[in-house]
Amino acid sequence: MDSAEAPPVDIVNFEALALGFASCGILSLRFRNELNSVRQRIVSGSVACGLIFTDALAFTRLPNTSFWSLNSYDFSRLFLRRQHLVLALLLPTLSTAVSWLAPLITGLALVCASLTAAPPNPPRSSYFWLLSGTNGVQGGPTLCKVPLNCLDFMDELRYVCDLTRLRNIVIAPLVEEIIFRGCILFHLQRRFDSCGALCLGSGLLFSVSHFHHVVEKVYSGLAVREALLDVLSQVLMTAMFGVYSTLLVLRSGHLAAAVGVHSLCNAMGMPDIASEMQLAEIRDPQWGRRMSNQPTYESVSIQLKAYLNANSPSATEKALKDLLNNAIYVDFAAHLLRCLQTAIFKTSFDEIDVRVFFNRVLRLLQCLLPLNMAIEFMGEKPPAKSEQAKRMRMPTLRHTLTNTWAKLLEKGLPDDLLLEALIALGDGQIEKMTDTARLLSPYITTVFDPPTAMATAAAPLASWSRAVSRTLLKIIHLGGLNFDRLYPRLYALLGEDLLTCRYAERFLEDLDVYLSSIHVPAGWLSAFAKRLVQLGLVGVAPLSLMLPLLTVAANCLIRHPACRVLIDRRANQNDPVRRNMLLVTFITLIFPYESTETEDAVGDPYNYRPNDLAGDGAEVLKSSLWEVACLECHYHPEVSSLARRIRQIGAITAGVVDHLPEVKNQVRSGKKLQAEVGRTARQYISVLEMTNARLPSLPPLEGWMMPSDPSKAST
Repeated sequence: MDSAEAPPVDIVNFEALALGFASCGILSLRFRNELNSVRQRIVSGSVACGLIFTDALAFTRLPNTSFWSLNSYDFSRLFLRRQHLVLALLLPTLSTAVSWLAPLITGLALVCASLTAAPPNPPRSSYFWLLSGTNGVQGGPTLCKVPLNCLDFMDELRYVCDLTRLRNIVIAPLVEEIIFRGCILFHLQRRFDSCGALCLGSGLLFSVSHFHHVVEKVYSGLAVREALLDVLSQVLMTAMFGVYSTLLVLRSGHLAAAVGVHSLCNAMGMPDIASEMQLAEIRDPQWGRRMSNQPTYESVSIQLKAYLNANSPSATEKALKDLLNNAIYVDFAAHLLRCLQTAIFKTSFDEIDVRVFFNRVLRLLQCLLPLNMAIEFMGEKPPAKSEQAKRMRMPTLRHTLTNTWAKLLEKGLPDDLLLEALIALGDGQIEKMTDTARLLSPYITTVFDPPTAMATAAAPLASWSRAVSRTLLKIIHLGGLNFDRLYPRLYALLGEDLLTCRYAERFLEDLDVYLSSIHVPAGWLSAFAKRLVQLGLVGVAPLSLMLPLLTVAANCLIRHPACRVLIDRRANQNDPVRRNMLLVTFITLIFPYESTETEDAVGDPYNYRPNDLAGDGAEVLKSSLWEVACLECHYHPEVSSLARRIRQIGAITAGVVDHLPEVKNQVRSGKKLQAEVGRTARQYISVLEMTNARLPSLPPLEGWMMPSDPSKAST
């Protein structure tokens, strides 16, 4: 049949050919790299290629010739020629290989090094597929050993040349180029005359045939939308390669040019610039970062302003991510701290949202200069004895960080933001700084132990003091601060408002560390233990604080044997005052009454006076922890069990150390107990409401004094 007499072929037929070839790749829903799936796709693709090639070859048969003779067909119309075949195969392939020149040279160098003496951990390029085992466009990289000699190299070559690699490097390029650049391009030439139209048409059909990967992604568990987005990049890449491959075939007239380039691209994969930069950095750190700009004060200031002035959460997160990615380098961090100090100094709170500015600055400060920060430079390392090198030393940077925090605290923040900053300092920030006692302690000690004149109704000073106790503790330990009013102030914070303070758990954890010191007098420690156990008998004491309160008191007795006089005191059984002290004092604490005269607790020489730790320390040694005996009758078994363990401290066999859970663990346990009791109480109340039952009115117990009738109180 002559080509001039052949009927025109519609473009729909081209799409049908492309989709038909694509369907051959998904005859089964196995994963594409499974061995059975690879075999099936090789067979189905080869059969489809043979059928399509036979169909196209029928249009090239010369008139009045035999159907079975190869000389009857004009193979040149399908771009199959023998003239200049070697040049057509080598020139396009070598020209395309320039894109992978660097990794190819690296791979060849590795081969030469492996044939002589391989280093223990030689660098490798992710592009050299014979060594690294990459599948190029068809798959991801897998590592393999570098051969030590020629025999090992041949074994390695035999290992990586499996059936999957044969499909990716040989079968797939040959089949796809015969169908799309040989057969389909032959039919497209009958409809389009220009080179641009032929390249775009062939590239479009080539990309459409790769949409079958969506079915594989959906079968692997992705949603349809996610699968489409995941495959879209591959489809665009194949479209561009289809245009390039068609141009090579049209200009060279040889299908072998497209086959060679296709095999090379499948073997090498997409250029991975990041991996090559990392490889260069392993060899020479300066070459590895040659593309990075030298950080300057002006360039860092621009990035910081973009973060502080961002108008949306997404822009804020992006700017912060850029800053933190660069802040791992010493030179960038040095400029960033200077820019941050300038921004804090120049910012006027009357013109901006103070809360937003504070949150962004605080978040950035918390991420700068971690303890394990490596000494690396983004740009060129400054000379050793220059002023710039002195500013970029790690001790200098940590001092600058402390000074930046001081600039923020002296800016005049609102009370709530100032307290938030001081709390953040105690949560892992003091460890990163130097000279904290001189630069930061004035702000912390003023909040922890404020002057009497600062006591106002709007400032809950006791609650604030408990909140910053951890920050003060770290400045004392790490900064060397000497604060003489520490323990009297801690004792004053043990009022009944501690039971309703939002920072009570945090304060009790810190108090346990404060009371572990061996330099505190035994009387003072006994007063702390006595007051903590006494708070457990207050009616408003929540269950969540019972375990931490008792644990801190018990740790005082365990760590300081001199305080155990509170639980080892022997009372005279014939003394009526001693015999009735427990009951009378318990009733007085549970049902307090107003009195016009200051009286001590009946039968107990200890009376809590917030501002007289020395006096209470002398009186408490004459008392005992009778409150522990009361707590042994607590309604919750966890509290009663802990109280019994406290009373047994020191009575165990000598040499056996008393062990109690840590205070932070007791805080978590207390919260769980509170949640369980609250849930149970709500269940019982809901049952009572559903049954419409009325609780009976109980008469008051005889002999008990009600707090509403203080006139009947007798001493």
